[in-house]
Amino acid sequence: MHLSLTAALLPVTLLLTEGVAAVRGNDTNEYNGICSNLQSLNSCSKTIKVPSGPPKIKTCDQESFTLDPCKTKEIITYACGLISWNKVKTCTKEVCVPGTVSSTIKVPCGVTIPTKEIPICKAVSSALGSAGQQLIDKAGAMCKCLPKAIEMSATSLSQSLRGGNPDLSVAVSNMIHDYNELQTCMAENGFSVQDNKAGLFQESGALSSQGGKWTVLQAAEIDLTTYGDLAAALAPCAAGGACQPQLIKNFFIRYLEDSKKQMGDQLAVVLKKWTDILGNVEKNLGTIGDSAEDLVSNLKGLPSKLEEVKNKVCQGKTNDQCADQAAQAYLDKLTKAISTVERLEKVREAANSVTETTPKLIKPIEDTIEAAEATPDLEYIVELAKDGKLKKIEDVLQAFRGATELPKLVAELQESGKTIVDFIAQYSSKTAENEIQEILRLVEEVFSPELPQAIVPELVKEIQILIQQEIQTPLEKLRGSIHDLGNILNTLPVIHPGKFDLKAGVASYQRWSMVSFDLPCSRMETAKFSHGKFHAELPYPVFYRCAYKGPNRLPWPNHHIPYVKFRLG
Repeated sequence: MHLSLTAALLPVTLLLTEGVAAVRGNDTNEYNGICSNLQSLNSCSKTIKVPSGPPKIKTCDQESFTLDPCKTKEIITYACGLISWNKVKTCTKEVCVPGTVSSTIKVPCGVTIPTKEIPICKAVSSALGSAGQQLIDKAGAMCKCLPKAIEMSATSLSQSLRGGNPDLSVAVSNMIHDYNELQTCMAENGFSVQDNKAGLFQESGALSSQGGKWTVLQAAEIDLTTYGDLAAALAPCAAGGACQPQLIKNFFIRYLEDSKKQMGDQLAVVLKKWTDILGNVEKNLGTIGDSAEDLVSNLKGLPSKLEEVKNKVCQGKTNDQCADQAAQAYLDKLTKAISTVERLEKVREAANSVTETTPKLIKPIEDTIEAAEATPDLEYIVELAKDGKLKKIEDVLQAFRGATELPKLVAELQESGKTIVDFIAQYSSKTAENEIQEILRLVEEVFSPELPQAIVPELVKEIQILIQQEIQTPLEKLRGSIHDLGNILNTLPVIHPGKFDLKAGVASYQRWSMVSFDLPCSRMETAKFSHGKFHAELPYPVFYRCAYKGPNRLPWPNHHIPYVKFRLG
């Protein structure tokens, strides 16, 4: 006797589906055949016949014949003597009559292979262990969602959803609804979604601050669910019918509230910094005005104070001492310094004028902060939809009034801030600096250690004290305040024309699932048995893992992040 297992190696995907190799492409017939078998696997509704033990010799009944010498008996008559010379005596006797006797015997007549029927799912689990059911479960995604997802991804509408600025039509709304279900189905079957969102924040990404050069304000992300809700809210308008205001309001009250925590609050923080800077500008301008006012006020009374000092010191001195040529030259220099300082009276006038401008700068910023923090103007958004201005993802930016009005605010600040910029340009210029340096040089000459000895020491000392108090100290304060004002304004480049760049848009990133999994497949093997001239064969399935060979990368619609970014300086 001889027993062998011969692998026929006929690849069949998922049991008894001869000729269907692992799935390739999006052939609907292949999917249908596979899915039909998967249903059988999951429900255990089908059974298969497999060998259950060692083969056995099959016996059959056969008639056999033997010779029986006395199968029957019969009476015969024979001559057994003479009664007379002409009469024979007869006798009878029983004799055996030979014949054949038939009987039934068991003789080999074939081979039988014991079989049993088992559920398909049990056969898979037995062959593949604990991974068997996992393979069955995961492969379920192929029938529940993968075929439709692959088919949808090839459409032009689906391709538009993977672009940068898709529309918000009825067709998009319907497709997004389907994609939501398919994505959930794939996730439930163990296929995670990958993305390249991180690239948005890298150096060249739309949401990158590029090392702090840009301030980036992000709205709430428009994911697949949000996109579907948005499209559903605006679809009636896109279809050419009557918009449904309540649908639009319901969506935007939620979305803008979520975005407010990001874009609105971020914007308010930035703008409040601007108002703080302008508050410092206003304070500094007040200091400049006060310093200039002190100088002007001091100068008015300075000649008479100098005369008083001269009279007090020179009283009792010889006329030669106070009328000495050196002393007179000293007093002439002093007079020149005073007359030079008088030219700074225009600084006071300019500072007072500029100070009146500062509230005009702060007010529009405060209005923009209020708009950013205010409850969304839903009626305004409904009107945008009715006017056909909300047709694409990027149009959503119009709902963020605080952020979208930044260019207008900046234009106002630059227009109103011209007086401050001009003031700084004038009084921090080289010419103005030279003028103040000249005044300080003249004043410092009053304190020169090389003054002629002939000058009355008491007179010089009294005049030095007076000049320091009345001119030098407030002049140094004025000079420092103008310099500080320039530094403060350097932290607010927004009021300088050409120092503000703004970009607004929607940053989109790609999403996909990598489709790679094993299927429970089978190949047919044949059990063969030989005994003399008798042979038997039994084909049966053997299970193994086989790879899914369809598209490996399944694309999903993009997610989107509306943003406003600006750069100062």
